[in-house]
Amino acid sequence: MMVRIQKEVVEEEDFLLTDPTEFHKTVDDQKQWIQRILQNSRETILVAEVDAKIAGWLVFQSPNRVRLNHTGSFGMMISKEYRNMQIGRRLLEALLV
Repeated sequence: MMVRIQKEVVEEEDFLLTDPTEFHKTVDDQKQWIQRILQNSRETILVAEVDAKIAGWLVFQSPNRVRLNHTGSFGMMISKEYRNMQIGRRLLEALLV
């Protein structure tokens, strides 16, 4: 489901630097990516569900470099059908708590 949402958002071409022709992620790629995030104590992924369906997610990632491990960045993807429902805001608030 997360790969479908990511593909959908990339294909919109409005919100990401990734061109649709560059997106080749598989479900296995996504699983490995999630595992790497969960294994790093400085990183997290938050998933939003609506009626037991994944509506979107927010990921916070931190560089592996010692001098940058106090920094990080986040990315967020919300499925088009669930936008304008304050899901992104709630994910960001959950990250900051």
